[in-house]
Amino acid sequence: MYKRKEDGGLLLSDVDQHSGKGPHENQASPHVHYTDLTPDRYLVTCDLGTDQVITYDLDQEGKLSKLYTYHSQPGAGSRHIIFHNHYKIAYLICELNSTIEVLIYDGVGEFERMQVISTLPEGYEGFNGTAAIRLSKDGKYLYASNRGHDSIAVYTILADGSLELLEIVPTHGQTPRDFDLTPDQEFLIAVHQDSDNATVFKRNPETGRLAELSNDFHVPEAVCISFAP
Repeated sequence: MYKRKEDGGLLLSDVDQHSGKGPHENQASPHVHYTDLTPDRYLVTCDLGTDQVITYDLDQEGKLSKLYTYHSQPGAGSRHIIFHNHYKIAYLICELNSTIEVLIYDGVGEFERMQVISTLPEGYEGFNGTAAIRLSKDGKYLYASNRGHDSIAVYTILADGSLELLEIVPTHGQTPRDFDLTPDQEFLIAVHQDSDNATVFKRNPETGRLAELSNDFHVPEAVCISFAP
């Protein structure tokens, strides 16, 4: 944790060292893959190496106080978490077992598992690791990318915040490390780390479904996409 000084510099204010490991061969040590703030302004961390989502309170001096530790399924590999814009629900994408865990979030850093759903078609047995997860602005659809199966899984968000698989669409590239919806929600662009291309989908805002428009835009070793505000 750093404090930002008046001149724009940074001052280290606190450190919390994670410990432990998971049962998967890629979980020999902690691996904090993602950090952000919850809607009620607590620090949340996803530890891919220990299957944990840990939340912290922060004081005015930038000191960390651990609040709660949520344990995903053993060997899941907690990678990234996003919060629904009006339900008390969070979506945790897990890299190593290709699932999304739907979590009830009532606040103050505590999570409760409600659902686990796969990002892959039934019967798929090849290598896969999930990557990015995005929520539509209207809160009706969720999207997640698969690396290995090289696809985008599309879900309908039901009235209780749980997920129902709508479709799984190939991205026609290798390793879709990241993707995002355009600000107008009309398109989805997926970028690939290992095939140097971006794929553009037309998105139907009413149904959430994707229709590929092109996959030949050259972007070398792309790992992130972001739109300027």
